[in-house]
Amino acid sequence: MKSRYAFLITGLLLLAFVGVATAANITFQVNMAVQERLGNFNPAADTVLIRGSMNGWIGYTDILTTTPPDSVYRITLAIDSGAIEFKYVLIDRSAGDDRWESIADNRTHTVTGDATLDVVYYNNQSSSSAIDLEVLFRVDMRVQILTGDFDPNLDVVMVRGGTPPLEWGGDANQLPEVTGSPGLYSGWVQFDNIAYPGAIEFKYVILTNGDPENPIWETPTGGGNRQAAFDGSEPDDLPPPGGNGYHEVTLDTVFFSDVTFEDITENPVDVIFTCDVRPAYLAINDIGYILDVQTGQDTVRVIEGVGINGLWNIWSWGSIPEAQQMNDDGVAPDEVAGDSIWTVSIHFDAGTARPHPYKYGANDYDNEAGFGADHVLILDDSSPTMTLPVDCWGELGDIFDDYLWVCGSAAEPTYDAAIPDVFTLYQNYPNPFNPTTQISFSLPFPEQVTFKVFNVLGQEVAKMDLGPRAAGLHHIHFSAENLSTGLYFYSVDAGSMHAVRKMLVLK
Repeated sequence: MKSRYAFLITGLLLLAFVGVATAANITFQVNMAVQERLGNFNPAADTVLIRGSMNGWIGYTDILTTTPPDSVYRITLAIDSGAIEFKYVLIDRSAGDDRWESIADNRTHTVTGDATLDVVYYNNQSSSSAIDLEVLFRVDMRVQILTGDFDPNLDVVMVRGGTPPLEWGGDANQLPEVTGSPGLYSGWVQFDNIAYPGAIEFKYVILTNGDPENPIWETPTGGGNRQAAFDGSEPDDLPPPGGNGYHEVTLDTVFFSDVTFEDITENPVDVIFTCDVRPAYLAINDIGYILDVQTGQDTVRVIEGVGINGLWNIWSWGSIPEAQQMNDDGVAPDEVAGDSIWTVSIHFDAGTARPHPYKYGANDYDNEAGFGADHVLILDDSSPTMTLPVDCWGELGDIFDDYLWVCGSAAEPTYDAAIPDVFTLYQNYPNPFNPTTQISFSLPFPEQVTFKVFNVLGQEVAKMDLGPRAAGLHHIHFSAENLSTGLYFYSVDAGSMHAVRKMLVLK
């Protein structure tokens, strides 16, 4: 008997060990000495962060530290196995300015176990040789004017970037229209004491009505940022004859988002988008939620709807238009109700740019893939209707890698995506609650639905006529703001079907 107990305890300890050994300790190191000598980094006022796929590319908590006079800043993070991408970010606390590394590609590492990464220089600048530089930024906005995406009388075009005085936010560095060349915008930006060789990363941005909180970011061909490269040999000729102490880089004129007149449609076209959402359902069934990549919050625990969002509606997360809400109801263009394959048809007018990045989102949130992991539509207006191949939810990112196998398979959809066989009223969640809770019920066929709440005396205290509801899973968001603490009963009546459950309000 003793040996059996010993075997059992050993097995439990082994399981516990296996259960917790899911992450490795990775130490990141970045040398800030050059940035300090250049005056770009003040250890007394600035902070160095790391952001990447392991923390959703957001946040201010993963701070690197050092012990003076060492200029190498370090942090150790527990990270799950797999490939990660990241960059270092310099935070000017006095100005509230986030300055990302301007290197062309993200830094990468594949986590297989504990590791200390090699020391790298911020921005890969290992030399403090520096020059004063001025760059002429030039962008052609005529296509955006033609398509109605840019109004010269109301909107502003500007350049944003990560090298001061460029910033990734705000409304500085606006570009004026070139005199005598309508639709062409150009302006010089001066960079003081900038290390060479190097490259300034940037993008052109439209501020709708001049509002910096309502930007339209361009999407250059190939994705990523534009670059203004320099090696320190640039001339200082302007103004002639002796220059002004700033070496000049004159960039070629580019179209906003690289969309030329050949890149816009001549005819209207309806595009049918279809997405296999089963990876999202499987993730919810497995871990209980999917995250909003904008906030990192576990915002979706039940999929109530799926929308499609893109550059054509300025990425309106939180309020995807009704016309871009998808359906899984078997009504054309959707083919089969309840199969977790969601569909929508979206109309594009003539004169629309052909390339369009887009993503899918559950419950209006940005939760299919991380930043920049977008699908890309190239509009074909040769016929009135364009039908895209079925997209697999999350296929362009790494969030749903464990569930992508289901796309294209014959696996059954999850219970809350399928048409149920019987009428079911589920227990509300959370319970107890204050003041709101969610109540779910499933219908095997369409019915008129009524929801009621009763106190312990059987008195009706709330009622909602939900009207006709299709077969499938439905959700009610109930507020007990006007109810006192206590036990209540809630019921759902759907035709001849009736069910009652208890819920507890705690205030």
